[in-house]
Amino acid sequence: MDKIFKIISAGTLVLVSIFCSTQEKNPLIHKELPDQIVTNFNMYESITGEKLYFLKAQKALYFTKAGRIILKSPDIVFFADNGDVKSHVTADSGIIYTSSGNLVAIKNVVFDAGDSTFLYTDSILWNNSRRLIETDAKVRIITKDGEINGIGLVSDSKLNEITIKNNIEGNTEMDMK
Repeated sequence: MDKIFKIISAGTLVLVSIFCSTQEKNPLIHKELPDQIVTNFNMYESITGEKLYFLKAQKALYFTKAGRIILKSPDIVFFADNGDVKSHVTADSGIIYTSSGNLVAIKNVVFDAGDSTFLYTDSILWNNSRRLIETDAKVRIITKDGEINGIGLVSDSKLNEITIKNNIEGNTEMDMK
């Protein structure tokens, strides 16, 4: 009986240590409570009055000291300079970094460029200062002209100028530079 107790205790200790180390690495899991919780969250990002994007989410958790807002089910619309909708992004969760305005969309990310071009990935960063989307994750781009897969990407928010970093494969009639 004592031997069984020691095995169960050792197994529990291993599970607890794995769980705790996972919490420290995942920015979506916090040890502290949020400063605010907002349901039906809506936000515009703009520079000098020019709308860059509109973001809505089911829920937003504000962590003021950490400089983050954690989002549940973010839905982001990017705008062209003339105010027209340029592209649309959905994901299971996300993060807004308040000091930079950078956004991260996480898990089941679907990026619709509005012209029958779709990007699928597990995570993507909107670099607010560079006005580019970036990822080091696997990507799949589907257009009316074909499909491209790879690892890592840098692109504008309309998916007009795309650089895939590694392991590029697929077939397409798209004009590749």
